[in-house]
Amino acid sequence: MRRKSILILVTMTVMLFLSGCGDVQAGEQAIDTEMTREESSDTAVEDTNATSEVQSTEQAPLTLEEQIAEQEFRMGQGLFAEADYAALAKLYEQAGAQEAQRATIYRALRLYPSEDYIAMLSEMLRRVSEPDEEMQGVLAELEGYWADEDMGSLKSLINGEKWKLLFGGELEVITGRTLVLNGEVRYQVVSDALETRVTAFYPEGKVKDYITNAEGSKYLDATLKDGSYEGDFTYVFLDSADKVQSRYEGTLQGGHCVGELTILSGGTTYSGEFDEDGTTKEKQIEKVTKKNRLIYAYNAKKTKYLYETDVKASDWTLAVEQFAFPIIEEW
Repeated sequence: MRRKSILILVTMTVMLFLSGCGDVQAGEQAIDTEMTREESSDTAVEDTNATSEVQSTEQAPLTLEEQIAEQEFRMGQGLFAEADYAALAKLYEQAGAQEAQRATIYRALRLYPSEDYIAMLSEMLRRVSEPDEEMQGVLAELEGYWADEDMGSLKSLINGEKWKLLFGGELEVITGRTLVLNGEVRYQVVSDALETRVTAFYPEGKVKDYITNAEGSKYLDATLKDGSYEGDFTYVFLDSADKVQSRYEGTLQGGHCVGELTILSGGTTYSGEFDEDGTTKEKQIEKVTKKNRLIYAYNAKKTKYLYETDVKASDWTLAVEQFAFPIIEEW
């Protein structure tokens, strides 16, 4: 009986020990689990921070140069649609790359013909700050023909292939607009299939303006001061065959002619004299005066004259507006 009691006591003690060991192992497993969770949590935070840094780097905006390089690469790979050409042209505009901008729009026009692209190209200004030898040579020819008033040779120059390559539009429907800075002289050239206009600006307000089309040509050599014509001037009108139809040479002061004025009209040369206030100094003929006509210029033999009607000699002046000078705008 005593042995049986001892056996039962030993058995219970062993069971209790084993049970305690089980609790310790479970506790250790619980602690390990908590540590694992903490380590995982720390790792997750580190991974999240690393991901945020990567995302922050990826979201940084590209510079203008990088955007252009990216678009140029896509274009070179043949991945461009029509809208992409417009976007690239806009980037070139922002970068001040006018030649690249124009070339991109022209390429879009060839691929996607549109009046909008034609209008965009026609409005764009090509700026040449350092003209090459060929362009300088053409401009020198221009100046020589102007000096000699050789308008026939001037028109041939402007209608030539060299001029078209330098100043014309890529297509006849495109208006070429070119600004050339050649030393102290600025040349503005507007040229298309129908008309060409060349305007030159010199120091101290001196200007020359030439317009030619199928109907004829006009050439003006004058001076602009504060936006108004002032000083000596020459104004020539030619027909389509470059024959002079009329030519005016005189001096402007205060908005009207003063001093001597020479006029070639209808093959006859006339001259007239004006006072400082702009009134005519020419002798009047009574029978002409009775017809309410005021003579302001005679031919050399005094057999022909030019006149104005319904005016008084004391009031009338030959104003600059009567010459219909062109409006000149400097770009």
